[in-house]
Amino acid sequence: MNLIDGKSTLKSADLKGRTVVLHFWKYADKPLSEPYGQVGYLEFLYGKRKFNNVEIIGVAMNKSFAQPSTVRSAQRSSRKLVEFMNLSYPIGYDDGSLLRELGDPRESGGTLPLWVVISPNGQIVHYHAGFYEIDQRRGLKALDDVIIEQVKANSKN
Repeated sequence: MNLIDGKSTLKSADLKGRTVVLHFWKYADKPLSEPYGQVGYLEFLYGKRKFNNVEIIGVAMNKSFAQPSTVRSAQRSSRKLVEFMNLSYPIGYDDGSLLRELGDPRESGGTLPLWVVISPNGQIVHYHAGFYEIDQRRGLKALDDVIIEQVKANSKN
C-alpha cells in the first residue's frame, strides 16, 4: 500500500505476525467536520497499543487516487488533515479496490468509517462499519477490547 507522503510504501510482509487495524475513511481536509472519522480517538489508541505488536493504519478513501491527474491533489488533501489532527499512525490510500476486496459497507447501505481488525495469522477477526460509541474514559473501548483480545491470544502462541 502506498502511503500518502507519496514516497513510502507499506508491504504485507511488514505486518506479518502483528495485529493490524485498518481504518477506512475519507481522510480529506474538505469538508472538515467533527468527529473527523474518530481519528483523534484512533490516534490515542495507536499511542497506547503500538508497543503491543499492533499496527494501526489509516486508509484514505478517494476515487481521485485512481486518476494520475488528480492523485497529487487527493494526497495533499489527506496530508492536510493528518497535519491538522497531528496523526502519527501511517496512512495509506485506496481508490476503492482494497475496500471492495474486504467488502464495502456502502454497497449494502452501510457507511464509512470502516474498521477491520486482522489477526497476526492474517484472518479478519472484526469488521465494523460506522462510528463507535465513545467511552468517556477509554475512547474506542469496543475496538480496544478486540485489540486486547488479539494481543492476549498472540502472546499465548
